[in-house]
Amino acid sequence: MRRQSSLLQRSCSSRRFFQAQAIGTIGIAWQGRYILAVFIPLVIVSGMALDRIDPGPFSRHMAAGLKGAAVLVAFFYFWTFAQTLQPYVSSWAADRAWTDVSANPSWQPPGGTSLSLAFITVMLVAALWLVWRGVTAEHGQQHGAPNPLAQRSS
Repeated sequence: MRRQSSLLQRSCSSRRFFQAQAIGTIGIAWQGRYILAVFIPLVIVSGMALDRIDPGPFSRHMAAGLKGAAVLVAFFYFWTFAQTLQPYVSSWAADRAWTDVSANPSWQPPGGTSLSLAFITVMLVAALWLVWRGVTAEHGQQHGAPNPLAQRSS
């Protein structure tokens, strides 16, 4: 467990490591496209490592906490995406509200701002549904209920 946790921490903090050399000359700037090829495989390997561990039985409180954390992460992901998109759509005008941005945008992502926000919403709802199902199945399996996610053999 300690090894998997360490790998996850390293993958999440790799941005700081790779950026440390450039801080003196360009300051702190997250250029994700340059490190994405390293960061994504580290996250995948971390997920695979976490998948191989046995978390032990989920209590009712643990299941509720995981579901609540998933909802908070989804909410803040959407909020961060919208707040990051807003300056681009408003031409970096800080005084423009979302109603002004949607009525008269300066720039639009492919498909438009509304479609981008709707797509992120659908993806987050799907991810929440999968997490909710997985946590519910794990909690039920630990307490004798049948696992709805288990493969049925015919």
